[in-house]
Parts: sequence; structure tokens; C-alpha cells
Amino acid sequence: MNRIVGIIVHPGVEWSAIAREPASVVGLLATYVLPLCLVPSAAIAMGVTFFGAGWNPVHGYALARDEALAAGAATFCYAVITILLLALIFHFLARAHKRPRSTYAEALQVAAYGAIPVLLSGAFLVFPVMVMLSIVACIHSLFLLNGGLRTVLRVEESESAMLVGISIVLLTIASMAIGAIAAALGLA
Repeated sequence: MNRIVGIIVHPGVEWSAIAREPASVVGLLATYVLPLCLVPSAAIAMGVTFFGAGWNPVHGYALARDEALAAGAATFCYAVITILLLALIFHFLARAHKRPRSTYAEALQVAAYGAIPVLLSGAFLVFPVMVMLSIVACIHSLFLLNGGLRTVLRVEESESAMLVGISIVLLTIASMAIGAIAAALGLA
């Protein structure tokens, strides 16, 4: 809990502490990624249950109540896959920018801790109109990702903002491809 508060309130100090810690993919998944991905997943499931299409077709979710569990599970899977993909993108981009010592586990540190504001803001997804608050969290996450790239992956300050932008574009393209494949398979 201290790490979560720390990364939001004083990220510079927290990123320095993270950079000194040994990185573990399994540890990050078990301690941060999987538990925090449950926040938006549970909120979506509750939101669809209480504010689904039957509640208000204009302001509610466009899903029936019986689809709440599937929506929550899909949100959970998407959130986990997104963080893992973002770490993979960071890893390859850092290596391409002459940072060969950076490991996937370090890239996962940046992706996982940088995603904390967005994942926590997922609690607001119980009520569909509150999704607008996630935009503020997204901006804070971009700021955190920039700091994490500089501190943990040792990317030059002049390159870090550009790498965050490139990473988000690549992540968007990968997400659309995964969504298209899921739709083609009848999973979406």
C-alpha cells in the first residue's frame, strides 16, 4: 500500500527506490498487476449489474445484466494483457535506444507502477458517466511512465517523452489487433 501511495504522491522518490530493487516478473504480477487489475474489473461487473441497459439506455452500460460477469472478466484479461504488452514495448524500445542492460522485469516495473492511477480510477467505472475521471488518471500515468523510463530503464530525459508517446501508439495498434482477433473468434 505504501508503494501505491508513494508512486502517486511522490513519484521521484518512489522511482528511485524501485530502480534499486531487484525486479521479478512473478512478484510484480502477484503483488501489483493481478490485484490492481481486479479494481476496474469488479467495478465494470457491478456497473453493468446495477447500471446496465435496463437501467437507462442512454446513460447506462449498453450491456444486459446477465453479461456483467463476462464484462468484468474481459476487462480483467484486457488490463493484464495491456500491462504485459506495454512492458514488452518498453523493453524493446529501451534496448533499441542503446539500453541493452534493461530487462523485461524492469520494463514491467515501469508498466505496472505507471498504470496504478488508471487501474485505481477503474473504481469509478461502477457508474458509466464517471469514466471521464479516468482521463485525469491517464494523464498522471503518462507522467509516471515518463519518470519510470528515465529512472528504472535509464532512458535519456530528452528521449523519454518520445518513447512514452511511441509506446502508447504501438500499444493502441496492438490492442486494436487483439480486439479484431477476439471479435473474429467470437470472443468480443
